[in-house]
Amino acid sequence: MEQVREYTTQYDSERMRRNRLAIVTAVRDGMEIPDAAGTSVGDYFETLAWLSRSGHLDVKLLWNAQSHAARIWWTVLEPFIKTSRAEVGENTYTDWEWLVGRFVGISRQRGESVTFDAAWVANQLPMLIKTNQDAIRVEEALRNVIIAPTGSLDTFQSVAAASASAPSQAAANEPERQSD
Repeated sequence: MEQVREYTTQYDSERMRRNRLAIVTAVRDGMEIPDAAGTSVGDYFETLAWLSRSGHLDVKLLWNAQSHAARIWWTVLEPFIKTSRAEVGENTYTDWEWLVGRFVGISRQRGESVTFDAAWVANQLPMLIKTNQDAIRVEEALRNVIIAPTGSLDTFQSVAAASASAPSQAAANEPERQSD
């Protein structure tokens, strides 16, 4: 379970999101998928698949965490995978292909009917782009120091900040002391 969580964290990392954004924007623009981005995403899923196929990760746990993502990215990266197989060898990404097949089988057994084919990807491309852009913006914002007035905090924080900075009634009634 912990391993699956670690791999999910890696999948959600800013670096991986930037790679996925580079891929989907290239697809949208009719460009070739960047090698580094395609390799990063492809190798991620190939590693998960190899670990599952060799018995180190439970395929059903992995299905719960990564089934849709593995199937979507298999479809998105299909041209890249074909090129990689032509250049490197037919065994490229075979474990990932096996995992996608297993995920499709499990999904059918559980009554899931969604198919992540080229038409689905084409329809969802704007959402895939926006989701990754939004997540990257969040990560960028978390690296910034933001100085904001207390009025911009949520209600609970505003009340706490206001009460901490407001003088008490007793202090307001005390005569001012002057030091010489």
